Amino acid sequence: MINSIIGYSASLFLGISLLVSNNFKFRWWNTIGCLTFVIYGFLINAYPVSLANGVLLIINTYQLIRLYQSKEKFELLSIPKDSALVEKFINFYDNDIKKFFPEANTTIQSNTFALVVLRNMVIANMVIANVKSNGEAEVEIDYTIPQYRDYKSGQFIFEKEKQHLIKNGITTLTYHKNIHPAHQKFLQKMGFVQTNDNNCFKKELV
Repeated sequence: MINSIIGYSASLFLGISLLVSNNFKFRWWNTIGCLTFVIYGFLINAYPVSLANGVLLIINTYQLIRLYQSKEKFELLSIPKDSALVEKFINFYDNDIKKFFPEANTTIQSNTFALVVLRNMVIANMVIANVKSNGEAEVEIDYTIPQYRDYKSGQFIFEKEKQHLIKNGITTLTYHKNIHPAHQKFLQKMGFVQTNDNNCFKKELV
């Protein structure tokens, strides 16, 4: 019975690894699955199973080390609010953006502020916010494409490049609309504080 549970669990872990889009998550789930299959193979005396997954386990471990040691180049660019890039980005990721920001107003206004994060020259993240005269930026979209959802883009914006936001007149970042639970987790990790209004998260920059 226990052997069967371990075997089914190993298959489940490998299945999950094929469903995720983030390379880190893929490697971790695949590593767990291979390790579980190694154990399963020993328990049922199926040594070829253990050997094959042991080899894959070594490969996954090597790739994880490479991922964690890799140096990525991050750049933060403010883009004109009337740039065609904003419209094209939103249209391309329209369905996924609506999933995370169902109430987002993507209409460009006079006080709209937009920026993108480049990771090795690939657009990984786009932030669109409406900035009030008091320095409060109401974020409409803070969208990261699936393969880069490892918190690095957020850390780059809100920690390493915080001064860039301040120089553009932003002193506070707020989210006032319904937020996807996964994005709430991201905001809390980035230092945003949930206010008395459960749908509002805030981060003071100064």
